Amino acid sequence: MKSKMKRGGMMVTGLALLLATTGCVATGRSTRWGAPRLNLADVELTRADLVVLQPVAGKSNEQGFLLGLIKVIDGNKVEVLGFPFFKDQTARLPGMRGYFPCGSKLESRAYYKALAAAPAADAIVERSVTLERFVLPVLYSCKTLTYQGKAVQLKAE
Repeated sequence: MKSKMKRGGMMVTGLALLLATTGCVATGRSTRWGAPRLNLADVELTRADLVVLQPVAGKSNEQGFLLGLIKVIDGNKVEVLGFPFFKDQTARLPGMRGYFPCGSKLESRAYYKALAAAPAADAIVERSVTLERFVLPVLYSCKTLTYQGKAVQLKAE
């Protein structure tokens, strides 16, 4: 009788633990669409000042383990306790502001990759920024941000 009660108690505890962890899983996808805007602060430009090059996109991924103490960035770069063990590549213009609470580093990495896709570009006219998230509290989180727009080059005077 006691072994059945013990087994039943273990099953209830296991089920409660399973519900507690899976009940807190958060997934989501957020996209910021808007009128195309150039991320340059305090600069007044017209279309005549720009050469539109090509559509570009940049994507950055960040996986966090154990409350984010250990992070894997873009699949092969590791950061432990906030100290990166790689050379980070980010691009940030003065007028650029983050749209998502995931931190601006993720968006800056994605912007850098979009800018690197068009070597002749001076900036990107933003079209959309999409953030996909999956969170399993305490244990694991995954964020993927995609930055899309058109590469532009300033005309020589």
